[in-house]
Amino acid sequence: MARLHLEIPGLNIMETDAHTTTQHRFDIREWLWPSLVVGVFLLALGIRVLKAISFEFLIDPDIGIVQNMVKHMLEGRDFPVFFYGQPYMGSLEPILSSLLCCFFGTTSLVVALGTTLFGVLSLPLIYLWGCSAGGKRAGLLAMIYCSVGSYSFFVFSVVPRGGYMTMLVFGLLTLWLALHISRLLSEGRKVSSLKYIAMGLAAGLGWWSNQLVIPFLATSA
Repeated sequence: MARLHLEIPGLNIMETDAHTTTQHRFDIREWLWPSLVVGVFLLALGIRVLKAISFEFLIDPDIGIVQNMVKHMLEGRDFPVFFYGQPYMGSLEPILSSLLCCFFGTTSLVVALGTTLFGVLSLPLIYLWGCSAGGKRAGLLAMIYCSVGSYSFFVFSVVPRGGYMTMLVFGLLTLWLALHISRLLSEGRKVSSLKYIAMGLAAGLGWWSNQLVIPFLATSA
């Protein structure tokens, strides 16, 4: 008969407390991982902005060409399809920099922020690709490493040099979409035509930005 007594105060309290404690712990674990990922992303963003500020008065011919491209776009004198002086490397980075200059003024720092934003945008794509390839831990470790990376990689992610960061962003996007599509096909699931279109656009924009995207395209194929 005691087993049928479900309204024993002590038992009910213990069950409620245990359930509440378990639910509370579950909520903490549920929010811990997203908070960690966002924290790493914001830290990488802050580091890149600070580095862009430190390079504001850096003298470099490539930087000067990008600044001229931005200036000419703002003045309506020209809208270059490629980097001045060469028949390759698209102008997406200067385009973004010119849009930022419309709102924040034309300075060396604002021009550099166009490159910086593309560099930061690569980090979520690195995380997504890492998660798809090796799980959440692999994605997080990849994003942590690429938050700084090698010296050359880090400098190219904050200093305007044409189209290296746009190439990286669209190359990663192509790679991630290819992995995502191949996983769906291996599971026998239908793939939306929009995903193929998105992958094609990403590959095309990556090729326009810089032909160094070829390794990404070859791997995606």
